[in-house]
Amino acid sequence: MPRQQPRNAFALLLMTSVAGCPAGPAEECQVPSDCAPPGDPPCVACAAPSVELCVAGACEARPSDEVDLSATFLIARAVDGVQGLLFAVAPDAACASLSDTFPGSLNVLLAGQRTLTGGDLHPDVGLGRVPPGAVAIYALATAEPAGEGGVLARGCVTFDAVAPSTSAPPLDLLP
Repeated sequence: MPRQQPRNAFALLLMTSVAGCPAGPAEECQVPSDCAPPGDPPCVACAAPSVELCVAGACEARPSDEVDLSATFLIARAVDGVQGLLFAVAPDAACASLSDTFPGSLNVLLAGQRTLTGGDLHPDVGLGRVPPGAVAIYALATAEPAGEGGVLARGCVTFDAVAPSTSAPPLDLLP
């Protein structure tokens, strides 16, 4: 069957411009696991560390760790029974909403758990090493030691991690 000719100049122009344009760049990733399988999480409830990062739809190599990171956690007085803490550090400029788990789309630079004893204030808790730059610490306070049990409170704080070491601003954990 012979191909029909366009009936007007606009249709011809549209067909020519669409056929002559190369396809736009395809997004490489939606989440970090689209880039590379994540590393093994340091605990059962911990976030899995990203091997590669998903930034603006493109996969990027994970930068080198150059900063020793610590943080102070302040648990709201209304929250009773906190014995554990789960944390994840991500290269983010803003905190995302937290439920009882970490966001699945999080580029995780560092994750882990801690057992907390005594009181609402836990100053200068060592977390580990991260790359320098803008980061966010996400934290979930749990009912049992080592980050196990139900989540009782949650929080997030953003700041710049600067080598050789950085202590994050106090992170409030709220119900």
